[in-house]
Amino acid sequence: MDQTAILTEALSDPDDSVRSEALSTFPPHLIDHDVFQVITRLALHDRNVHVRLTAIHQIERFWPDPNAVEVFRNLVMDLDIQVADAAAGVLAKIHDRTGKDLLLEAYLKAPHFGYKWLCFEALTTGWPFKEIEGFVLGHMLADRDDVIRASTVAYLARQKDSSLVADLIRLLEDKDARVRANALEALVPFKETVDRAIFEKMVTDPSHRVQCIVLGVLHDLGAPAIQTKIEPLLNHQDELFRASAVYLLRRNTGFPNRDVYLARLAGDPSPVVQRQLSLI
Repeated sequence: MDQTAILTEALSDPDDSVRSEALSTFPPHLIDHDVFQVITRLALHDRNVHVRLTAIHQIERFWPDPNAVEVFRNLVMDLDIQVADAAAGVLAKIHDRTGKDLLLEAYLKAPHFGYKWLCFEALTTGWPFKEIEGFVLGHMLADRDDVIRASTVAYLARQKDSSLVADLIRLLEDKDARVRANALEALVPFKETVDRAIFEKMVTDPSHRVQCIVLGVLHDLGAPAIQTKIEPLLNHQDELFRASAVYLLRRNTGFPNRDVYLARLAGDPSPVVQRQLSLI
């Protein structure tokens, strides 16, 4: 029996470790159409996830063969999210137009957050922003999932692209506090060009993180009466707001009356506040 026949027989062995070993050692030049079909079956349907993951990496070798593309179209939406994640990782590593299109398609068809997230990560780490800009702004930034929107804004912040300022300003109206806070942080590099009134309006935002960020921005801009704007944080009944005040003062050593404010909070009973104080 020749090597191909031996390895092919091993791919049908009931022992998971035997199938996995056969897959990992199968020389690509010995994989003909029939063997490829066997490996495809293992990648898509084997009962053992390790066998499936090993099969995925064999099929990767045949990219961009249309048969391999079709297998990955199914794998990236596999019911086992570990398999789908591995497939998405391969597509990001391959880094071509076809792989990107499969991830975009999978993102739009994702049945729940987990699948959408693995596509989000693969796309935003595998391709330059300019290559996925339309999809990011048209779909990810408008996603109904708050975590996806917030993560998209954090991703946009890393671009430091002035052409995104208008989009980021619109996101200050988002219903989710994480999105608003991330949008504010993304605007910080452009604070000198943004209308100060936009920042002033955010001082009364219900999120402690938003208030903390915007007060830091206003301090940098030399806004008048900044002391009165920090008072609501210092006196808030919610410990997260008071802790945010300490964080703000810790990060801005030139804040007016900084030592006085810190002294006021020195005896605060909240461990969250005390944690921030201990970092000074």
